[in-house]
Amino acid sequence: MMIQDLAYAPVYPFNGLSSARCKRVSSELITLSVLNRQFRRISLPFLFAFVTLKHLEDVEKFLQMCLVNPTLGSTIRVIKLDEMHFSKKSGHDELCRLLPHLTRLTCVDLQGSTSSVTLLNTVNQHPSISTMIVDSLYGLDNLPPPLSSLNLSKVVVECGRISHPGLETSYVRGLEVYRLVVFQPESLKEEFGNSRFQGLHEISLVMNRHPLFLEWLPRLASSHPHLKKVIIADISNQKMKYTSDTIPFILPFIQKSSQQGLDTTFSITRLVITRALSCSLSTPEWRVTELDMNVQSSLLVILPLVASCFPYIHTLGVGVYHKRRYNVDELVAVLASFRSLRVLKSVRLFKKLRSPDEQLHRPWKPLRHIDKIHRVRRLGARAEARLYWYMSLISKALPSLEAVYIEEEGYGDEKSCSHGDWSLQGWLSIGGATRDVIGTLELSGTSG
Repeated sequence: MMIQDLAYAPVYPFNGLSSARCKRVSSELITLSVLNRQFRRISLPFLFAFVTLKHLEDVEKFLQMCLVNPTLGSTIRVIKLDEMHFSKKSGHDELCRLLPHLTRLTCVDLQGSTSSVTLLNTVNQHPSISTMIVDSLYGLDNLPPPLSSLNLSKVVVECGRISHPGLETSYVRGLEVYRLVVFQPESLKEEFGNSRFQGLHEISLVMNRHPLFLEWLPRLASSHPHLKKVIIADISNQKMKYTSDTIPFILPFIQKSSQQGLDTTFSITRLVITRALSCSLSTPEWRVTELDMNVQSSLLVILPLVASCFPYIHTLGVGVYHKRRYNVDELVAVLASFRSLRVLKSVRLFKKLRSPDEQLHRPWKPLRHIDKIHRVRRLGARAEARLYWYMSLISKALPSLEAVYIEEEGYGDEKSCSHGDWSLQGWLSIGGATRDVIGTLELSGTSG
């Protein structure tokens, strides 16, 4: 059990079927595997359980490795073809030659790739493969129509659109859809609750200009036992659509923010509700577990309100759009009120943080080498060093936090917002008992 706990590093963002299926070997497992022969033997099944192949040459080389060492093939559980562009004949032929040597393979992930009749038949005949993942129905474009004539019982569409032609008729042969994306969800009526989508785990509702009503959700949830998550994304950023009448799950928050005069100082851009594990299928209980919002008011006022209304939030996204600055200890105290917080997504937050101890570390020494002629990028690199220092404080103060997504930006001349600009973006993870900040941000900059 200890080996399994150490084996894989978390993948962020971790939404989606592919990221759940394919795992990245952790540095701890690699270190453990070279200690001695006994640890190597114990670690071997985990080292090669998840394999990603990016080129046709990788498939050919891996096939030769399995021919030389059959034991290797027996350790593979999931194989992912990462946006591999096959020549229709030779590419799929090589893959079909490889699959029989992977005797315990359970999943083929065609991320960004397409299937074929040859590959589909090989997967269907493989005794241990239970799943072949495609991004969307476009991943099946090379299959001859109609799809309903094929055996699609092992195929899972990671993301299907409700308007995609042929989606429902494809279920005749067992096709499953993991996540359903609905554009213009305001057009869904109560009768939508009678629909059937085999294998459905998530629904993503993309709002635009109109209010959203969910009277169809209870009936749909009762007939889809695997449906655990409803994602509501607002691409228009209009506050008035998130009201107690249209989305009842946020009623307490709408009421309290209005009472405090805060209802015009934020906009919710993404809301995720998750079905509680202990609830029954007939009367499911839905909880807000993820929330992204843009904030114009003080975080020290709005975030405690969010925490009190949504105690089950594990992912919080905050875009800061005001000039207020924050003592890092005060902000950490507010974030600590989110007892289940695992992921923090921040936009323009770290530039707002201050600490009396910061003076001891100035001038900030960049963590990467930037040539002196790139003055603006050097400013971004110094901001990055400052950001990591603040992240180390936050990570140690919030024991449940696992990862942070960061977007920061600045200018050559901050007062006039001119003379070039820089930006930092990316994911950082937090690991180990020491709560170290792990990862590298993408730094870009232009001169002005």
